[in-house]
Amino acid sequence: MALDAGLVNVLLVLLRMLMTLYYWPPSANDMRLMLSECDGFGCQYSVKFNAIKSKSMLFIAKSKGNRHQTARPNFCINGQSIEYVNAYVHLGHVISADLNDRDDIERCRSALVGQINNVISFFGKLDPVVKIRLLIFFYCYSLYGSVLWNLSNSNVERICSTWKAGLRRVWGLPRSTHRMLLPFLSCQPPLSDVIAKRFVVYVQRCLSSNFEIVKCVTRYGLWFGRMAFPMGCSV
Repeated sequence: MALDAGLVNVLLVLLRMLMTLYYWPPSANDMRLMLSECDGFGCQYSVKFNAIKSKSMLFIAKSKGNRHQTARPNFCINGQSIEYVNAYVHLGHVISADLNDRDDIERCRSALVGQINNVISFFGKLDPVVKIRLLIFFYCYSLYGSVLWNLSNSNVERICSTWKAGLRRVWGLPRSTHRMLLPFLSCQPPLSDVIAKRFVVYVQRCLSSNFEIVKCVTRYGLWFGRMAFPMGCSV
């Protein structure tokens, strides 16, 4: 099948852009070169990139000292500066510049509170057993991204406490009801165990991945990185 020369040129430019965006630049100058490639594509094919939808984030090793005293390189696209942020939502996860999972865990905890309130509000007249099933199977077990958390983070206990408080509300139990009784009433393991199980399954899948880079990074986190690596901290 013959292709028009102009179409072939467009496809080649698009392929080059994808390769440029996939490549991780080792320096600020390389990042500027990548952005200039995007600007060149935009000028050639009348495509306008919106700088407001792009964000910059500076990650600094703890050994480098105070991150606020570190100069932030300026990046521009389409003649506009790209804003720096300390936290940003990407693919449903909250990524923080200090590499702390607290914001992402809090996002999940807030969603959990809303889900518990919705079940109690809309299905308050149903039997508690039915409401527990609704919470478990339809609402509250969507812990998207929990496999990436550092499980030693103190905020993990907060989301577990929120789950326990929700179970007490569903059963109409007083706040003083011991937490050890809740798994037996709901016939489900504690939420902390559920999160830990998801993490273990995720690590097993990474270790058996078909991609060597995934297996290599996982092995490093478990065997060498340890407490300096989120995955190692969770073991």
